Amino acid sequence: MSLVSNYLVGLKNFLHALYRDICGIFLLIQIEYKLGLIERKQLILSDCFRQLVKKNPSKPCIIFDSDHWSYERLEDHSNRIAEIFTDAFGLKKGDCVALFMENKPEYVSLWLGLSKIGVISALINTNLKYDQLAHTIEVAKPKIIVYSDQLENDIMMYIYTSGTTGLPKPAVIKYNRYMAGGLTFSKSAYLGSDDRLYVALPLYHANGGIIGMGTALVSGVTVVLRKKFSASNFWKECIEYKCTAFIYVGEICRFLTNQPKSVLDKQHGIRKAIGNGLRRNVWEDFYQRFGVNCVEFYAASEGNCTMINTVCKIGACGFVPLINRFFKILPIYVIKIDDDMNPIRDKNGFCVECRPFEKGLLIGMIGKSIKTSFNGYANNKSASSKKIIENVFRDGQKAFNSGDLMMCDSLGYLYFCDRLGDTYRWKGENVATIEVENVLSKIVGGAEVSVYGVEVPGQEGKAGMAAINSKSIELDYFEQEVKLKLPNYARPVFVRLVDQLDYTGTFKTKKTRLVHQGYDLDKSNDRIFFFSTKDQKYRDLSRTDYEDILKCKLRF
Repeated sequence: MSLVSNYLVGLKNFLHALYRDICGIFLLIQIEYKLGLIERKQLILSDCFRQLVKKNPSKPCIIFDSDHWSYERLEDHSNRIAEIFTDAFGLKKGDCVALFMENKPEYVSLWLGLSKIGVISALINTNLKYDQLAHTIEVAKPKIIVYSDQLENDIMMYIYTSGTTGLPKPAVIKYNRYMAGGLTFSKSAYLGSDDRLYVALPLYHANGGIIGMGTALVSGVTVVLRKKFSASNFWKECIEYKCTAFIYVGEICRFLTNQPKSVLDKQHGIRKAIGNGLRRNVWEDFYQRFGVNCVEFYAASEGNCTMINTVCKIGACGFVPLINRFFKILPIYVIKIDDDMNPIRDKNGFCVECRPFEKGLLIGMIGKSIKTSFNGYANNKSASSKKIIENVFRDGQKAFNSGDLMMCDSLGYLYFCDRLGDTYRWKGENVATIEVENVLSKIVGGAEVSVYGVEVPGQEGKAGMAAINSKSIELDYFEQEVKLKLPNYARPVFVRLVDQLDYTGTFKTKKTRLVHQGYDLDKSNDRIFFFSTKDQKYRDLSRTDYEDILKCKLRF
């Protein structure tokens, strides 16, 4: 009986995968056909947008509070932007303008208008301060900085990414790549011109700026734009604006699930949610409570490893068709790596592909097409070259190093396992440890600092923890400077004072032991502080605090 049962389960899984693959390949053909037209006709974003304007001039493109921006209005406004920056400021193709603004329709109109005259928009994270902000602007080399008066005190475009090391690097987003993003995600989530997409993520973020606004500017979906996300008002606003889909990062779904139950939980019209970083346990609870299918994807602003879980398989961030084992429809692989996170090579010097259920490094083969190209980072050839793996499966073959650990099951579903290198993800943002270490070291008078991510039960991503080589610190001053010089997501949640840090032969701090010990009071006698969101300050981590964290009683 067990053999028959196993056979039936195996057959069911195979038929499911076969249906998934047929639908996925058909979807891929549609996307490739449209992208082919864009390449052959050498269309840029303004060309595609103009077609939508002619088709539906009075249709809402962006809804912002009570202000409705039609396609025609956005076209006219962006044309005026193009004229002003050409005539009044003398900008020309290849120049750069930095945009430091909160979400608003004018933000979109600015970079749409600038794109019409070939001017690059550098979208600056509004949370950045001091050295980070100065660095971000410096590497873009803008001719002009446009900022919102509300923030005064506090290629086509560059979207900043922390990459794998160092300060934020501007990833080059070309016209065809932006259009490919808007087209791919609208098709994969089956969104049409009658849909309304709720976007509360910042537009400087790829999820908000490319996936969110891209569906409107390329595919004709109406975007309901919000200044910022509000868990308490979310479903009420979705109902008020008649939204049918929304963009998320994993933390958003967790915030919504943690809200008190309401009659609105099932009264909304949301059919799909599109995003990334959603943990399996939150995903299951979110679907059961709200009945919304989540289209989880994996992508990087600068990368070429995009994949989408179009069938909403809980836990997976995408899939490769079973036929991919014989005919490489999707040129992505999971390869074996050693303890130093370098690719393992066979006797011929080539990379080794992982078997099903083996964890490995995700890579994307670099080619000339829109989906396989790697454009690197602006004004940073060194950082770009570090993301390329040479001689992958044959001489001369190159691949993009995603820096992420993945696992592929026997049906081709891919699961995100961990982020490699010197970054971790917290509150929906990538945090570069070197960047935080440099800031903290200055605060504590030049003492050695090691920053790493640690898991916190019930939380998405990893919380920042800093090990400081010092017997004591001035806690009030430390707290004041951290709040002043680091954005909220980059501030360490835990601080540990150590007698000494361990180093590798190349004088890099060894973080494996520190990560393993984390903030566990039984694994260290060192003094550990944590940032209490209730008190809004750092204080000693007590046994009660530690147990409350394990029981998910403390929120961060």
